Amino acid sequence: MGWFQAKDRSVDVIRTCERCSNPLPVERLRYPNSRFCSEDCRWRFYHAKHRPTLREYSKKWRKDNPDKVAATLNKHRPKRLESLKAWKARNPERVKELRRLSAKRCEASAKKRRARWIEKHPEKMRDARNKWRTANPWKVAANKRNRQLVQSHATPAWLTEQQYVQIEEFYRKASELSKATGIPHEVDHIIPIRGKQVCGLHVPWNLQVLTSTDNRRKSARVYE
Repeated sequence: MGWFQAKDRSVDVIRTCERCSNPLPVERLRYPNSRFCSEDCRWRFYHAKHRPTLREYSKKWRKDNPDKVAATLNKHRPKRLESLKAWKARNPERVKELRRLSAKRCEASAKKRRARWIEKHPEKMRDARNKWRTANPWKVAANKRNRQLVQSHATPAWLTEQQYVQIEEFYRKASELSKATGIPHEVDHIIPIRGKQVCGLHVPWNLQVLTSTDNRRKSARVYE
C-alpha cells in the first residue's frame, strides 16, 4: 500500500510534496488529494502563497486586540529573554556589528537620547567616568598630555602679559564658582581648539566659564 499504480500497472508513480519535493509518506498516499508530506509543509506553503493577506489580517488583529498582544508578550517574555541572551552569547561578533549599524543608522536620535540620559542621571554618569578613570590611568595620562600639547600649540606667541593675566582670570573665576556653588565649573573654548571643521586659539576672547555638565554637552561643537 502507499504506491499509486499507473493504469497499465507496469510503473509505480511516487507522488512528491509540492513544497519540499520529498516523497509523500505512506499514510498520506492513501488519499488521492494529498499534496504535502506534513501539516508543517502545508501551512508553510499556504503562508507563502497568501503572505500579504495574512500580514494585513495579523496587523489588524493586533491593532484590535492590544490587551491580548500584551498578555502574550508578558507570558513569553522570560523565555524570549533567555533565548536572546543565549543567542548573544553564541554570536558576539554579530551583536557588535548590529550595534554599530544601529548606532550609525540612528546616530542623531542616539545622541539626543544619550544627552537626555546624562542630564537625568548626572550621578550615574559621574560614577561611570570615575570608574573608567580608575581602570584606565594610562589613558587618562595620555589624554591629559595630548590636551596640554594641543593647548600649547594653540597659544600664540604674540600674546601680551596682560592677555596671559586675563586667561588666568578665567581659571580663577571657574575655581571660585566651583567652591561657592558646589557645582564644578570649567573653562571652555568657544571655538574648540580640537574642532572637526575649525580650530580656535587659546586666547582670552575665545574663553568662557561653563559648568562641567554644559561643557561636556557642548563637547567640540561650535555654537553661534
